[in-house]
This record gives sequence, C-alpha cells and structure tokens, in this order.
Amino acid sequence: MSSSNPPIELRPEDFFNIDGNLSEEVLEIRETVRKFVRDKVEPNVAEWFEEGRSPVGLMKELGALGVLGMHLEGYGCAGTSATAYGLACLELEAGDSGIRSLVSVQGSLAMFAIHHWGSEEQKQEWLPRMAAGEVVGCFGLTEPDAGSDPGSMRTSARRDGSDWVLNGQKMWITNGSVADVAIVWARTDEGIRGFIVPKGTPGFTSQEIKKKLSLRASVTSELLLTDVRLPASAQLPKATSLRGPLSCLNEARYGIVWGAVGAARSCFESALHYAGERQVFGKPVASYQIQQQKLAQMSLAVNRSYLLALHLGRMKDSGTLRPEHVSMGKLNNVNDALEVARTARQVLGANGISLEYPVIRHMVNLESVVTYEGTADVPALVVGGARPGIQAWRLSAGWGPSRFVSRRVPRRTRWLLSVTLAYRQTRRPRHRSATWPPKPFATPSNDRSDVRGSRDQGPGVLEVRRQCLEELGGERSVDDSVVRRQGVSHGVAHLDLAIDHAGFERGCANRENRAFGRIDDCRELFDAEHTEIADREGPTRHLLEA
Repeated sequence: MSSSNPPIELRPEDFFNIDGNLSEEVLEIRETVRKFVRDKVEPNVAEWFEEGRSPVGLMKELGALGVLGMHLEGYGCAGTSATAYGLACLELEAGDSGIRSLVSVQGSLAMFAIHHWGSEEQKQEWLPRMAAGEVVGCFGLTEPDAGSDPGSMRTSARRDGSDWVLNGQKMWITNGSVADVAIVWARTDEGIRGFIVPKGTPGFTSQEIKKKLSLRASVTSELLLTDVRLPASAQLPKATSLRGPLSCLNEARYGIVWGAVGAARSCFESALHYAGERQVFGKPVASYQIQQQKLAQMSLAVNRSYLLALHLGRMKDSGTLRPEHVSMGKLNNVNDALEVARTARQVLGANGISLEYPVIRHMVNLESVVTYEGTADVPALVVGGARPGIQAWRLSAGWGPSRFVSRRVPRRTRWLLSVTLAYRQTRRPRHRSATWPPKPFATPSNDRSDVRGSRDQGPGVLEVRRQCLEELGGERSVDDSVVRRQGVSHGVAHLDLAIDHAGFERGCANRENRAFGRIDDCRELFDAEHTEIADREGPTRHLLEA
C-alpha cells in the first residue's frame, strides 16, 4: 500500500534527507554551531588565512558555545552524543579546517588524554578551565623523524628521584606556540608515558612553523624540551604504552570524518551557486552536460560521506565503533572531500583560485587534513590488513601467510609470532648457505632432545610459555615440567622471545612488557644465543592451529 505522504524536496547537499533522521536536540546543536560559523568565522576567515593568523581569541566564545570537549562527561563538559559532536565538527570545518582543528585538538586530543588517562586531581585541575576556553591545550606526539611510526619517537623521560626529566623535540603541533599546556608523550624505561607540561616550565619552549601554504588560519609549531623537570603528579598515570596516544588520535580522526564532510559541502555549495549564476555563451554554466556531470559527482561524494559519518556516529554512540571503522571513514571522507574541492575549483574557473570563494582555501587545507592524525596511507594499511588479519607494519618484508597472524590465535600470542618472524628476517644471512633456512624440528613429543636445554630452563621463558598455554586453553596450574612438556607440544618452546635489543625496545617495551616478566629478565634472554625458530611446517604450526 503506497503512502499518502508528499515526496520530500530534493536538496543537492542533502539528497537523501538525512536531516530528517536526526533528533530535534541534535539539529538544534548543529544550527547553533552553524550560526556561530556564519557570524564569527565566515566574514573573517579569508583574512585570517591570507595573513597566516589563528583566531585563538575565539576560544572563550567556543567554550561558551559548549563545543570544547563537548563529547566528554563531567568537569564542565557538555556530555553530548558522538553524533552531535560530529555535526559540530562538520559545521566548524565548513567554515575552515583550521577552526575545526582548534576545537578538535583541544577536546579530542588534549582534553581527552587527561579525561581518559589522567588522575582525578589532574581532571579537576585542567578540564573545567579547558572546557571554558580559559586554557588552550596542544598534543605533542609527532616528531621530525617519527610521524606515522610514533613507536620510534626519540623524546625521552627519565626518573630523577621523584621527578621526571624530559628531553626531545615535537614537530607539527597544532596550537603549540599559543597553548597554555601541552600533553607530551615520551619514551621511558616503563613504556610510552604522557606528561602534562604547563607553559613556562623551565626548558620548555616552542616556535611557530612559518611559510605554510595550508591551514594558514591555524598555528602549527615545534616544541623543544631540554631537561624539562616535572613532578610525578604531571604524569598521566593510566597511560603506560602507545595505546594512550593512539586512543586520542582515534578520537581526533572521528572528528575529521565529520569535518571533511563540512569542507566538501562548502565547496559543493559554492560551485553549485556559481554554476547557476555564471553565464557562458548566453546560458548558465550549470546548463551544460559536462558541468552537470561534475555537479552530480560532487553531490554523490558529499551525500555518501555524510551517510558514512552518520552511521559511524551512531555506532560510536552504541559502543560498537572500532578504530578500523574510523580509519575507513577518514580514508573515504577526506579523499572524497579532496576530489570535490578540486572539481569545484574547475567549475569556478579563474575565480576558483581566489579567496573571495572558499574553494581554494578548503582545497589546500585538505592537503593537511589528509595527512595529520594518520596520513592517508596509514588508514589504508589499517583497513587493508583488518580483514585478512595481516598487518603490514607488524611483519617483516617477505612474510605474509595469514596463518601466521590468524585471528583464531589470541592477541598476545599473535604479537609473539609477529616479532619472532620479524627477528628471523633480521638475522637471516645475506647469502643463503646449507645451514639456512634451519631444518624443521622433529614431530612434537615429550622428548626434549630436539630443543636446546640450557636456555629454556630460565624462569622468564617458562613464564612466557605458561602464559601462552593459558591463552591457548592449556592447564592453568602446572609445574615447570608440565610447562616444558606442553611447551614443546604447542611449539611454544620455539617462541622464546627471540628478538634483539632494538626489537625489544620498540616491541616489548611498547606493548605492556610487564605481561612478559621483568624488563631485566627479558634483556637477559635477549643477550643469550637465540633459539632456532621452527620452519613453517614445524611445531609452530601446532600453536597456530590450536
């Protein structure tokens, strides 16, 4: 039976009437932010961009608007839904990517790090003032030699009595030279740690990065830390590994998923309006088929991105969103926005390069958006490796069989396999010989004659094997002899953490090494002569099939 409802009006920027599926509360939040952008941002943003000036003075107004940390609960934050926060990011970036970055770095990076990983005292001290825009924050993770690979960061922190002493350099830090407080991530003997570094701390300086041609309405800086001494209370106590900063980046990427839709919509609306008014050969540009094809493709990209962002927002609100979903969202929506901006620039002709229109500004801004919080290749790797279970950066070149990182194997055991295989590649002789590759081990049995006995007597190896057996469903309360016996039958004896010192520092230390025993015990194992690793048909296969 057909419905008697009249057909909805077609709007190119919302072709599927997505707004009709949003609640009144969410729509009201969006309209409030849209009005702010229309009144405060759009009249001035071209001038800010041309002069390379960030409107940091808007922070208190943004705080009064309630958009700083609006998706966080308590401590002066609005506590809105993820969908409402996403729509706010959309409207802010429709004004300029630099404005959305100003809000995103404050709320999703600096404030989220304290809210999620900080102590109650740290939350009480910083979050209310940051939510009000009284304190500006920045997030120091990227370094000159560590961008997409944050695990290779060189910034270090060492204990000196009860204090911490930080040394290092951070690069491409939004808000860096105007921030009142920085969240700085550094390598320690206990893993990757986060620190709250207030402006004015001795040894902590910043300098603005000049000569940018993108995000010119946003401050980008370099942070320098030289013997910066901080009390123990400055450390974020709940962050002990790369999981800390990466969780913050995931929050920021979620905002980018929505923000890119705003930039794309602004470019599309500008092109649509221009094509309807501009006369060529006596009729509007929009009347020509080739231009209508461009408008159709832009409308498709904007609406597709909007639908994806809304779906991810609802997944986040329901608690089912994974980092892989956010990576796919950023990959798709930013690439779509770039394509829309480039097409819109063509529709506008020569006017497309003028700051009188927003298109060229969005186009060059998006060249930064596609890079920060994970350059386009990083989300592509995340998405590409998610389905087969083969993460390219976790295996050395040349290793790719899915069985080596099968999702059927527990997470910690998968990591053990990955580092073991990577070690095998690093220790392979330059020229093959009769001794390489090693011969497969004999069929697993209780006989210990096929495994070197001196090294696997150590308590560190037994503990690793015991944990592997527990994850594989083996006996949980067993003596060492049983661990040795079952270790052979499951191939665990050949997973003696055979990685070198560099592998340990960048692997075990960054992945909550306490699960594998004390650091000193691990180092002692790495100093010993490494155990031969089973070939693909050896006992390791039994572990993978368990």
